[in-house]
Amino acid sequence: MKRVALPVVVAVLLCAVFIVRFLQSPSDTGRVDGHRLLGAARAYEARVKARGEPVPSTVSLAELLRLGLLKESDVAGLRGFEVLVHLHADEKRPGDWLVRARLPEQGEMVVLVDGSVQQVR
Repeated sequence: MKRVALPVVVAVLLCAVFIVRFLQSPSDTGRVDGHRLLGAARAYEARVKARGEPVPSTVSLAELLRLGLLKESDVAGLRGFEVLVHLHADEKRPGDWLVRARLPEQGEMVVLVDGSVQQVR
């Protein structure tokens, strides 16, 4: 698996955060630390490999929080969203998604490895 360059991932995550915040009501507050989210996904992948288990294709934000790899305050802007991080995204496949967020009553948004954000449903 070829890793996506860190600056690309951070830029994409920040773009996703902007879109998520745009879709939230003005009274909603919160932030998303893209560096910590990416670091938590990598730490999760390393833990799985260290146990000799196959790395799953995705990990949920809920699992990263449950394992203590992230704090609620790191991803407060995503509270209430079902979020998956794709662990096998490859920058050579522009259609691969990095982050998928199910938005309440608004379908799903995906952040692709090419930096674009698309509404799926």
